[in-house]
Amino acid sequence: MKKDWRGDGRLVPRITEGHFIVIAPKGWDRTGHAPIEPEGCSDPAFMAHYFFRDGTESATNLGGFREHDVPSSAPEFTLGGRTVFDDSGEGDLFVGDPPRLKPADRVLWARVGEEGEDGWKGCNFKPAERTLAEAMGARQGRFFLRVYDERATMLDGAQFRYLRDLREIRVNGEPYSEDMLLAPPATGHPPTKVRFIGVDGAQVRVLPRPGTAAVADEMGGLVAERRPEADTISCTLEAGEGSVEVALRLPRVWWRLDREDGNGGDGEWRSTPIKVTRDQFRERADANAVLRLGAPKRFGSVSVGFGAETEIRYRRKDEGFELPLGDFVDHVEVARRMAAETRLNVRFGRFAGRHDQPVLTLVRIAADPPLPGPARQLVAKVRRGGGGWRAGRGFSHREVRAAAQLDQRRPRASTRRATGEERPSIRIDGRRRSRHPANVETLRKEGDV
Repeated sequence: MKKDWRGDGRLVPRITEGHFIVIAPKGWDRTGHAPIEPEGCSDPAFMAHYFFRDGTESATNLGGFREHDVPSSAPEFTLGGRTVFDDSGEGDLFVGDPPRLKPADRVLWARVGEEGEDGWKGCNFKPAERTLAEAMGARQGRFFLRVYDERATMLDGAQFRYLRDLREIRVNGEPYSEDMLLAPPATGHPPTKVRFIGVDGAQVRVLPRPGTAAVADEMGGLVAERRPEADTISCTLEAGEGSVEVALRLPRVWWRLDREDGNGGDGEWRSTPIKVTRDQFRERADANAVLRLGAPKRFGSVSVGFGAETEIRYRRKDEGFELPLGDFVDHVEVARRMAAETRLNVRFGRFAGRHDQPVLTLVRIAADPPLPGPARQLVAKVRRGGGGWRAGRGFSHREVRAAAQLDQRRPRASTRRATGEERPSIRIDGRRRSRHPANVETLRKEGDV
């Protein structure tokens, strides 16, 4: 099948690499990972099961059925050459020289042709005697490729595109890649610029397709405005005598706050932090508010929290992530008074362990206002260079987290506020990584608010 199991498929004897549908009796028990739940067929005695296999996955990890193995093998050919990344489901986009076909030993015949009813119907050739470039001639565009054994049984197939004079696609001045993430600055996403660069100054003409919200600009590229609808780009590129269709899903990040009671969540996607007080955060959490995070499909997980030691990991659901605010109300940054602003941040799993891992602020919780009367300020202790202790700038995240874990049986914030007790403030020093038992004890005894 094509990418995401779309369109028409072709019958093959085994699973190699890509997207496949296996028709099996309804009673068969599926094993291994199923990327999509099976669906019914026109014959109710059978079910359609979805399989996906990339170039690194072994047949053991592929799964199958308890009643019968699913035949699989390594891909029957590879295509080599220079490619430009995009998000199209129509196969790799080759540029420069035409792709090179490297078939498996049992491949005797191949057939190449253009996709589409009005395209070149194609030709058969023996890869041992003729190259793919020779079979294609000077053609550019979107092609299919199928390979056969000596009995003319189709072994494998693929799609690819070829545009000779395209060199690269740039987004905001950077080469577009599978690892790209467009995290907004504090002021939100600016208009995003997309450029299509030709080889040696060759002109690449851009023709946006219907439904594309991005608009052409005076530089010959496209500009995606500050709204999620403009993230999806579909256009035709023309360079020299060739043309291909490309698709981009700009990896911009958006989020919004939804509430089950319909209050306080406007449903509008945004790219700037949501600003609340601690009380407002708790109120929204009590109303089962969910922070919805829209991020590219290439990111399967995110980590969300106030600090490295309080992060919660979330897996993707459909088009994005669901982050219930209730998951964070017991964290010290929400449950206790803070003398400084607190930020709920997200980190993207694909970049875990990298020094340039993007950290994006979703919610900013304002510092608590000064209290009337003799409000106390808790003081953290830090070691002096020559020994002994001195007053520090604030407690570490490790200390307040440890105090909260020891403090499970103390009254909740709402109870102690009602008594009118004096409420101390906790000042955080984000630079500190240590955890002194004396500071943890101070917080446990005096810091509950």
